[in-house]
Amino acid sequence: PPPVLQALALAFGNGLIGETGYDIAAAKCCSSAEKAEARRRGSSLLYGELLPDGVSKSLTPSLLGGAIRAACPGPQDGGGSKGGAIVLELGSGSGKVAMQVFLQCPEVAHVLGVELVPSRYAIGAAAVQRLLAAQGTAFREAPPSPVPAAEEGAAGEALCMEEAAT
Repeated sequence: PPPVLQALALAFGNGLIGETGYDIAAAKCCSSAEKAEARRRGSSLLYGELLPDGVSKSLTPSLLGGAIRAACPGPQDGGGSKGGAIVLELGSGSGKVAMQVFLQCPEVAHVLGVELVPSRYAIGAAAVQRLLAAQGTAFREAPPSPVPAAEEGAAGEALCMEEAAT
């Protein structure tokens, strides 16, 4: 929807919404240290993003949107200004999908995006700050949460957006 795309453009920048190819910001941002750590662990920092149109399609009532709506009614179903759904996005990268889900789905009151690569997390955190500066009265950033490490040195951070108290 146009208002969601406008909000994403405020947060990430006009040219970075729907970007494709090997030069997208979240693919280029990884430091040499992050790449070396991934190689040391036998991992990969290969990166791809869902485009806004694909996210919108997945949120239709016949797909994920229907499951979210059934679990937590929003204002269109007689619920509050936001429903009570919590969405967890593991491997949230730059946070575009997490932010789009939060902005597009009235049933979703909280989105928690978890990213283990600090430079990718930083892109999402900065985008949340830009969006809050532009539209801060509608929602707020919950305090970032450390993500427990599955193994030593593998912890990341989680970024959470939620409806502002009314």
